[in-house]
Amino acid sequence: MSPRGPKIEEIESTVQRVVKDALRDMLQDAGMVPVLADTIKDAVTSAVVVELQKNLDFKKDLISDFKSALEQKDRRIEELEYKLDDLEQYQRRQCLRIFGVGESNDEDTVVLAISVAEKVGVDLSLVDIDRSHRKLDLEKMSQYKWLLLSDAEDFLDDLFAGVDIPFDCELLVARRHGKVVLLTEVYRISPTHPLHKAHFGNWTPLQGLMSQAASLYRRRNSLRGLQLKTSTINGTLIKITKSINNKPVKVGGHFGDVWHLLENTLQFLSDFYTPQNLWYGADQGNGSWTGVVGQVLNREVEVTNADLIVNKPRSEVVAFISPIELDRQILVIKLPDTKDLVWDSFLKPLNPELYAVVLLCIVIFSISLSYSKKLLQKVKPRYIVASMVDVNAFSFPHALLSTFGVFCSQGHDEAPNFLSTRLILLAAYVTAVVIVTSYSACLLSFIMTKVYGLPFNNFEEFLKDGTYQLEILAQSSTLMYFKTSQNMLMKTIYRKMIAPHESTLPKSITEGLHRVCARRKVATVNFESFLSSNIRKLNCTLQRVPHAFMAASKSMATRKNSPYRGILKVTLNNMVRSGIIQVIHERNFPDKFTVSEEEFVSVSLIDVIPIISVLAVGIVAAIMLLLVERLIAKNCVVKNKEIQRTSSGEKATAICT
Repeated sequence: MSPRGPKIEEIESTVQRVVKDALRDMLQDAGMVPVLADTIKDAVTSAVVVELQKNLDFKKDLISDFKSALEQKDRRIEELEYKLDDLEQYQRRQCLRIFGVGESNDEDTVVLAISVAEKVGVDLSLVDIDRSHRKLDLEKMSQYKWLLLSDAEDFLDDLFAGVDIPFDCELLVARRHGKVVLLTEVYRISPTHPLHKAHFGNWTPLQGLMSQAASLYRRRNSLRGLQLKTSTINGTLIKITKSINNKPVKVGGHFGDVWHLLENTLQFLSDFYTPQNLWYGADQGNGSWTGVVGQVLNREVEVTNADLIVNKPRSEVVAFISPIELDRQILVIKLPDTKDLVWDSFLKPLNPELYAVVLLCIVIFSISLSYSKKLLQKVKPRYIVASMVDVNAFSFPHALLSTFGVFCSQGHDEAPNFLSTRLILLAAYVTAVVIVTSYSACLLSFIMTKVYGLPFNNFEEFLKDGTYQLEILAQSSTLMYFKTSQNMLMKTIYRKMIAPHESTLPKSITEGLHRVCARRKVATVNFESFLSSNIRKLNCTLQRVPHAFMAASKSMATRKNSPYRGILKVTLNNMVRSGIIQVIHERNFPDKFTVSEEEFVSVSLIDVIPIISVLAVGIVAAIMLLLVERLIAKNCVVKNKEIQRTSSGEKATAICT
């Protein structure tokens, strides 16, 4: 190990001792005292001068700040004096506000004021009126472009304190800065948001307007965290996916996805509200509306993201933004179940006109046979007797029965001897073979191929059929359309098929579809998009009536004169043009509602039950007729024998044969 070094205390003590000895020696030297005094004096003087200079500079800056503040105060006092002078010249104590006077182009408000005064018996002349003008409607402020000339430079916040400049209002403040006029754009996101200021451009007498400003909603492309009161419901294309204390906080579905995209793009939040009846909205006939339309109309909310159908009555009370979904309301009915018996299936292959032709052929052939027999009796009576033909053969009843047997593929127990009669029967057989063969082929294809013939193909045939009940969503625009339509066909459908059970209409679209599946002869009008997304949830197969539909467009809506309608409309239109809306649609509606096609299936017992039933009924009827004939014949035989016994050698005549 190395030897231990000296302690720190010993070193410090040695240094102090050496310094003291050196200072003592210097002070004892007479020549060193003046030098030391001069050094101390120079150091102190330099330090004092530096400190005094710093203090002086601070005082100068302070005086400059005071001077600048005083100049600003002077300008502020001058501005306030100007405003006070203006208020003294135009105070409201000498102003009269008149309501209810219609507005027209190129009107003279002074003349209007004098005219109103005359009507109420007040003597008012032109010299009594200092100035007159229309009062500005703040809701119509955005219909104009404003230019405000101001001398204020830094007092825009004070100038517009308490003044709501709507988000969609274009207002420029022009102030002179030397030979250049500076243009500043001002607006508010909402009445509670601070004033937003942005440089718009410059103007000079030589160069005119110099501005690089883009279009309005490219400059104002954000709502900066605005909380927008929004009405929503569980509708066709929008669903409430999350609620807290019965208050919606999140929505989904097609319109819900579009709304989320709007929130992210425009940077705003949604404060959701739902109407008490959870309906889209219907006119109550007294100027009031229910549902989300009523909330927007009553200014309870600013906008609704519900999928409203655009129609004239709603357009009069709310402002639709932009069509998002072009849809069709289609008439649908339930397809018959495969287990349902179609008792007239054996009649389906031929239409009624063809059956009428068959009956007409039977009658014509029967008449021809009967008439040919009568002609032969007149022309060759001896030949008829010699041929031993029954006199009742080919009488009209007998000919009718024979011809019917031909069409039923039956033969005859005796053949006619005459060429004319045989030609008639040959024509009947050929006709019957063609018809029976065609009927058999059509019947087989009808049974094996499921082609569901619709009872009607359009609204007119639907009304003429009259056996179906039409289920429409209560308090919906569809019901309103049928109820208020100027089309007599639609009004008649409402009166006959909706009005009698209007109080029991379904409260939801799903309930209406389940009624169609559960009941017989029930139809409904529904949106094609909704059917596409819910078709697999039903326990029956629906069939669209091909020519019974109504085109409709769906859109969100704002209140009338809403400052946010413009930016929402521009953003939605950009989404449509870019294909974003189409992508959202395809994601939400992967399935399409298609018409049921023909389906080839094997023939089941249920399919042929009607035919078997007809055969069974025919067999039973034939047996019954056979028994009746045997009883009648037996009775005749007994009576004939009794007559023969009672006749004493006289020729007896049988009473029945």
